[in-house]
Amino acid sequence: GGAVAVKVLDKKKMKQLHVEDHLVLLEVELMRECSGRPGFVEVIDFLDTRSSFYLVMELVDGGTLEDATKEGQQMLGERQ
Repeated sequence: GGAVAVKVLDKKKMKQLHVEDHLVLLEVELMRECSGRPGFVEVIDFLDTRSSFYLVMELVDGGTLEDATKEGQQMLGERQ
């Protein structure tokens, strides 16, 4: 396999932010349902350990979503 992106969600920090585990699981399920469709990142694997969630996704190169949003706004003549 090729390069992947791994997002680590610390359960202790998530709890401090009042994000319940079941909400993360629902989000991952939604991402899996959208995998393979244009404009969605593919979820390759998901691990749930005692201390963290690990989300393994396809690596999308070329900048951040924030950069793309700013670029799109400039093309449309909008300001943030």
